[in-house]
Amino acid sequence: MICGLAGLLTTIITIIAVLADDLVVLKQGCLIGHRLTSRKGREIFAFQGVPYAKPPVGELRFKPPQPAEPWTGVLDATKEAPMCVQRGLFPSDIEVRGQEDCLYLNVYTPRISKSGSEAAPLDVMVWVHGGGWFTGSGNTDMYGPQYLLDKDIILVTMNYRLGLIGFLSTEDAECPGNNGMKDQVAALRWVRDNIVEFGGNPNRVTIFGESAGGSSTHLHMLSPASKGLFHRAISQSGIVLSPWALTPPGSPKLVAEQVADVFNCPVQSSSELISCLRKQDAYKLYGAELLIPAKRMSPITFTPVIEEQVGEGDEVFMSDHPMKILLSGDLELVPWMVGFASNEGVFFTTFLLGPDQSKAKLVENSLITILLENPEDKSLVKEIVKKVEEFYSGDKRIIH
Repeated sequence: MICGLAGLLTTIITIIAVLADDLVVLKQGCLIGHRLTSRKGREIFAFQGVPYAKPPVGELRFKPPQPAEPWTGVLDATKEAPMCVQRGLFPSDIEVRGQEDCLYLNVYTPRISKSGSEAAPLDVMVWVHGGGWFTGSGNTDMYGPQYLLDKDIILVTMNYRLGLIGFLSTEDAECPGNNGMKDQVAALRWVRDNIVEFGGNPNRVTIFGESAGGSSTHLHMLSPASKGLFHRAISQSGIVLSPWALTPPGSPKLVAEQVADVFNCPVQSSSELISCLRKQDAYKLYGAELLIPAKRMSPITFTPVIEEQVGEGDEVFMSDHPMKILLSGDLELVPWMVGFASNEGVFFTTFLLGPDQSKAKLVENSLITILLENPEDKSLVKEIVKKVEEFYSGDKRIIH
C-alpha cells in the first residue's frame, strides 16, 4: 500500500487524506497536511514541520547539514516544529528557548499537484527570517501565509541554526563556520527537489528576507553553494555590505576560544575545542553567548564568516570577502529587489544611547563613528567622521 503504511489506523488516516487532497508523496515519504484560510477567505493547504535535514545534534553539532532520512508511514505535517535554540531579540530578554532538532520547513500552497492536471505550476517564494542570526523562526507567530496566499504563489518558510550553534567558527577545517547559512542552502535544495509535488515550479523560485534574512538573501547571490537554486531575490533592510553582516577574519577564532574558556574547554587545538563544546548542554552553550562582548551598535556576536579552510569534501559557502566577489562579478546575476523596512533603524537607538538618554551622549556615539568601529586602520575613524560631517553639513554638527 502507498508509502508502506502499516496498521489499520494509519491506513484510514491515509484514505481520508487522499480523499481530502491533503496528502503529498515525496521521495522521503508521505506527508499529511491541513487547511488554513487566507486573509480574504481563500482555502489553502499547509504542510508544517517538514524535515529538510537530519537533526544537527550530537556529532552533527557544528557540522554542515546532512540530508534528512526517509520515513515510513505518513508524517504528520499539521504542526509547526519548535524554533531553533535562541534568545529574545532585545538585550534584556536573555531566556533561552527552542531546541537543537529544528531543521524543518513549512510549505503553503493554494493547490496540490495532481497527475494529469493541466494547471500551470506556481511560482515559489522562499522566506528567510531575520533576527540578527541569533533569534527568530519561520513559524506563523510572525510569518504566516495569510497575506501572500491570497495570490497564486507557493510560500516556503524555514528554521535554520542560530547564534553560537549556527555560526561558531574556528576558522579552520574543524569548524569553518556558516552552518546556519548552509542550512538555508539545504532548504533551497529541498525546494528544488520537492516543490513540484506541491504544485510549484522549481525553475521560478524567489528567495526573500528581512534584516539578517535580507543579508542572507544577498549572500546567497554570492555563494557558489547556492547557484542555480533560485531565480529572483528580494533583500529588505539588509545586504552583504551591512556593517553587521560579516565577522572579519581573525575575530571568529578568538570568540570561539572565549566560549571555550567559559566551559574550561581546551583551546590548544580546534579539534579538542569543538569536541568539548559538543558535550555541553545546548541551553548553557547558547547562554554563554551573552558573556561574549558584542559590537556597540548591535547585539550580534555570531554572523557569517569567510571560510578560508574547510574539511575534505565539505562545501564552501563563502570563501572570499563579499566586496571582492561583487567587484569580480562572480555572482548569481538574477533580478534583485532591495529596499528597507520603514523605521527599523529605531531599534538601534537602544545601542546608540545606552542607559544615558541625553542628546550629548547620542552625539558622542555618532552613528557614523559606530558604523566604522571595525576598520582596518582605527586611527582614521575620527578623520573620516569629520570629513563626512563636513561634506553633508558644513560647519553644523550632525545629530543622529
